[in-house]
Amino acid sequence: MSSEQYTYCDYLEIPAPKVYILENLSYKNVDEYFKHLNANGIDCKIRRLNEVVAKSYDLILSEDGIKYLTEEDRSKLKEFSYPPQLVHNIPVINRFIDESYIDEFFNNGSLMLTTFERCKSLEDEIRRDDKEGYSHIIGHKNGLRIETETYVGADAFMLCGSLNDSYKKANGEEFKCYMEIFNIGLLIQEVCKSLEAKGFKVRNVLFGSCFYSLKKTFEKEIKSFDPQESLKKMDETKGLDMNLFYGMLDIAGTNAYFQKPREKSIENEFRLIWQVDPKPNDRIIVTIGNPQKIAKKIVL
Repeated sequence: MSSEQYTYCDYLEIPAPKVYILENLSYKNVDEYFKHLNANGIDCKIRRLNEVVAKSYDLILSEDGIKYLTEEDRSKLKEFSYPPQLVHNIPVINRFIDESYIDEFFNNGSLMLTTFERCKSLEDEIRRDDKEGYSHIIGHKNGLRIETETYVGADAFMLCGSLNDSYKKANGEEFKCYMEIFNIGLLIQEVCKSLEAKGFKVRNVLFGSCFYSLKKTFEKEIKSFDPQESLKKMDETKGLDMNLFYGMLDIAGTNAYFQKPREKSIENEFRLIWQVDPKPNDRIIVTIGNPQKIAKKIVL
């Protein structure tokens, strides 16, 4: 047979295997099916409602597992498709710090976390932000406009990096090396362990890229409370209405932790924040296990 009798394709599109779901099984039934299907090399999963004590279970299985079900259960099968998964892109971040600190990190796992307050007085003019954590918040509803100012970060430690692969100090001096952090997830876990060993309870971990604005202002329509009622209550009690206080903070939300003035945009900053109890008094040195699995030293 000659080669002229064939048509060659760049690729062969293989259809995805069908997946089915069998709903409302007892724990005993789903457990028996799960063990039997696994023993025969069939891909399957168990799904249950997020309840303390689940009353029923669902079995999700591939098409080749149908033959292991009873006739009655086969008639109850429904075709199943997984919902789209939300996938976050967690980038590699770079820390431009003195080489001695980089070497200490890889030699003994030492890593310094800073605070929002300390960032207001950094020696490097490019990194220093006199209003670190500051936000101007404006809320309006039905013609009423409320403005307030707030500072966030008093309850947090922070680690800052850059998405840039080069950096110059304010005096024009360039760094000869930097630390490339490629496993942010493991770093977060290690910092949490070290902070808790030092007596801090980690409440939340925030991380993301900073964004840069001209006035560090958040402005939105008020939806979470009635400002007229809050102001009336404050007049009557001569005190602060907490609905007003937290409602105004909600306008900014966690974005307040990542907002910086536009003139600092050259930093292209990415930051990690650990909210803790009790509040930190100053920066802290934590100890990281397996630093080589988290970062590497880049020599320029």
